Amino acid sequence: SGTHTALMAAVLANGTTAYSAAVEHCLMLADYATARIRESAHLEIGGNPALSVVLFRRVGWSPAHYRAWSARCISTGLGLVTATVLDGETVFRLCFVNPLTSTADIDRILADVAAQ
Repeated sequence: SGTHTALMAAVLANGTTAYSAAVEHCLMLADYATARIRESAHLEIGGNPALSVVLFRRVGWSPAHYRAWSARCISTGLGLVTATVLDGETVFRLCFVNPLTSTADIDRILADVAAQ
């Protein structure tokens, strides 16, 4: 399959140690984001974080708010944060797959959405 081929290419190109470190870093970022969201007065975790995916809501926002902020976030380069629907409710989706993402990147994104 295409996913298997891509995985094998990544392992061959970078080695198992580098690939494992990248995966561990992305899992750490998800844990970090979850902790920061739980500490926020304006943000809440939506659903259970799974692997490197974290869903969260901005308290008091309509679906239009989510779409507008996501579009601004993407267009300004702040981050690729998309809106999705969980059990009929609009939430944001963070998915950590880039090992170059930092905790500072997460802090900037969460601070921006909380300040709106």
